[in-house]
Formats: sequence, structure tokens, C-alpha cells
Amino acid sequence: SKVFYDYTRPVRAIRELGELGLIGEFDEELGGFAIESYGGPGVGTIKLLASDFITYQTPGADPSPPFAEFTSGHSAFSAAAAEIFKLFTGSDFFGNSVTFAPGSSLFEPGLTPTDEVTLFWETFSDAADEAGISRIYGGIHFDDGDLFGGDLGRQVGSKVYDRTLFFINGGVKVPEPTSVLGMLVFGAFGAASMLKGKRGNQSNHQSH
Repeated sequence: SKVFYDYTRPVRAIRELGELGLIGEFDEELGGFAIESYGGPGVGTIKLLASDFITYQTPGADPSPPFAEFTSGHSAFSAAAAEIFKLFTGSDFFGNSVTFAPGSSLFEPGLTPTDEVTLFWETFSDAADEAGISRIYGGIHFDDGDLFGGDLGRQVGSKVYDRTLFFINGGVKVPEPTSVLGMLVFGAFGAASMLKGKRGNQSNHQSH
């Protein structure tokens, strides 16, 4: 879906909409269209030019992953895992938690959280949902990317579980034509990437 839709990330959409004056309100002091957003480590929410928007994960990192937004990979992976755990155990119950010490944030080290924070998940689905929505909090996904990614992950998780049980129980099945085609396409892309890498290395050696 990422290749098919090739959808932009929030950071680019917000910055370009700001440049065009299609988001926020004009602020004479800032000299452009402004929004209220994250201002950087220890700064919190401030008014800034939409064209200067940064994501919460920007400090010390790239502002956004360098590939398409739709759908969210984290949402899909997490939902797929939750679905498999749910089917394997026969229940959605998880009942686990993780605690973060004050100042342990990787994005605002020494600053956040100001107090000890404990995240608790009653179910596998709750944990998966929170993993997905974290990408929205981080400023690198839209709602649809998360929601459709979760739907995709649950479907994949269910099919993977069913197929795994089929083989565990002694089933033998020739891959469907679509699966064979998919493997061939995947192999072709892999071969092309290897060839491109080798050519790049050869070019580098020649340039040196």
C-alpha cells in the first residue's frame, strides 16, 4: 500500500500547506501562517510557523521516515502480533505493564516524563492500539494510516495463524498462483537491489 498510494507524511503536508497559507492563521509577528504545535525539547506547545513544523521525534533524528505514510507499518505489525497472540492463547487478555522513570525519554532526555509513568494494557489489542497511535503522537502518521494499518495487521495475523496451524497439523499445499507471483516479484526486486548495490560499489571503487 505504501508503494501504491505513495502518500505524504504530516511534516511535508503541514509545512507546504503553511507555505500556501492553507493551514493555521496569519501571524504578523511571525510573518506567516502559524499553528500551535510542539516547539522542541523542554519547550512544549507553542505558536510557530506551519512551515517550521517539527515532529515530536525530530530532536536528534530525522523529522520523518523517508518513505510513504499510508499505511502505518507499526500499526500493522502490532495488530498482527496481537491477533496471533489472541488466537494462540484463546484470549485477548494481556495484563502487562511497563514503567518509565522520570527523565528517561529518548526524545527529551532528562526532561520527560517529569514523574514516573506506568503504561498498562489489559488486552493484546489495547497494546497494539497504543503502539499504533504512538505514531500519531510522534507526528509521523495520520489517523487513516493508523486505522487502516491496524485493520491490515489483524487480517494478516489471522491468515498467518491459520496457515501455520495448517502446516503444524500436517497439511501440505502448493502455494497459490498469486503467492508464487508475489515471491517472484519479491525476488526480482531483491535481485535488482543487489545488482544496484554492486554497481554502486564498483562505481565507488572506480572513482577512488
